[in-house]
Amino acid sequence: MESGSVNIPLGALDALIGDPVDFERAIGRPIGPSGRNVILSCRSGRRALLALDKLKAVGYNDMKIYKGSFMDWQANGGEVFKAK
Repeated sequence: MESGSVNIPLGALDALIGDPVDFERAIGRPIGPSGRNVILSCRSGRRALLALDKLKAVGYNDMKIYKGSFMDWQANGGEVFKAK
């Protein structure tokens, strides 16, 4: 199982989720239709909630929100991968 974090700006999410192949290419790994093991985060939580709503609307139903911030993720050793 792969782990890590991929930053996708909320503004880019609409274009990516329209095509599952482009979405998976942008994040660098397949996530499947359930969205399992996908955890959303942002600086304060608002954008993560908006992203969750957008992803659920197209069928990604099993995602979670990380209650900490991106800085918290890094401080606790979370890996970061940059979108291509």
